[in-house]
Amino acid sequence: MAVQHRLKRDNIFRILGSLWRFPGQSRADLARELRLDRSTVGSLADWMIQNKMLEENSANSSRPRGGRPPVLLNIRSGYSYAIGVELTVPSIRLYAADLSGQYLDEKDIPIDVYGPGAINSLAVELARFRKTIEEKYPMLAGLATVGLGVSGSVDNAKQEITLSYALQIFDPLSVSEPLETVLNVPIVLFNDAQACALGEANKLRKKDLILVLIEKRSACAHRDIGVGIGVIHNDEIMHGRAITHLLQPAEGQEDRDNHLFIHNLGRSLALIANVTGCNDIVLGGDVDDYRDELCQKITANISKESNFNGGEAVMNIHNSSDPDWAVAAGAQHSAIRQILQERSFNIKSL
Repeated sequence: MAVQHRLKRDNIFRILGSLWRFPGQSRADLARELRLDRSTVGSLADWMIQNKMLEENSANSSRPRGGRPPVLLNIRSGYSYAIGVELTVPSIRLYAADLSGQYLDEKDIPIDVYGPGAINSLAVELARFRKTIEEKYPMLAGLATVGLGVSGSVDNAKQEITLSYALQIFDPLSVSEPLETVLNVPIVLFNDAQACALGEANKLRKKDLILVLIEKRSACAHRDIGVGIGVIHNDEIMHGRAITHLLQPAEGQEDRDNHLFIHNLGRSLALIANVTGCNDIVLGGDVDDYRDELCQKITANISKESNFNGGEAVMNIHNSSDPDWAVAAGAQHSAIRQILQERSFNIKSL
């Protein structure tokens, strides 16, 4: 019985994950994709419909030779939702959407507490935001997870912020314990570029993608610039040391150092693209002042390396889909993706 229950649970997660990424599939589609018997998919889908996890909709058009259109399955709107957080300065951004992809709400909160106390303040704001969401949109299974995209270096495995100049955190700080104590749901931690990269890869339907997130932390155009890079390779985020630094040019050297900064960043992105074989780069954050020159540097360095190797690379450079909310929305998407992969989502009916 225990083995059968585990198999049922695993297959329900596989169906849920598939429909989350690719909504509107028939039972036959799911059986082919997941390599399961149609009878298995059919019985599990019926169980999930009965427990209000899924809903059925008829396809708009009939089959080429006539007959009834296939019945398509989707995650039911109002079943469960997740919150994404961008934790940086000068504000915290909270973004909520349900598992069917329906947008629910967002909130921008000015930061007034820095250092380790920022996480306790975030816990309070998340609890308030959760209450607001659940009063407006009653959910059958409630909050599934919270994803954090943090400005700085993080240890994904330990769920710690290891260093954040923006938040004035200079020693490892646990994130999951204080937030899980208040919210009682899985907390998933990324740096802001990782979260944004996963969200953009999903929107562009890419399994390989490089994202650079440029962040101005002061009113001065060339001082206090943070850079984060998120790399998706074979549909997985690449973990390791965050690629971040501060550009703080000496007095009177802003223009020269800014040019050097763009040159080095373009060369670094081209190197990552050449090493990973990635053909898509997304530019996000406060990139407008640097976009044209950065694109030129990336293209020039890619071409130089391609000519050396006797080939010709085609590089697609994209703009981030939503400069203001890309990190929070990406963190929300990334957290759902992780709890479905790890089977850590609490399905109450099982």
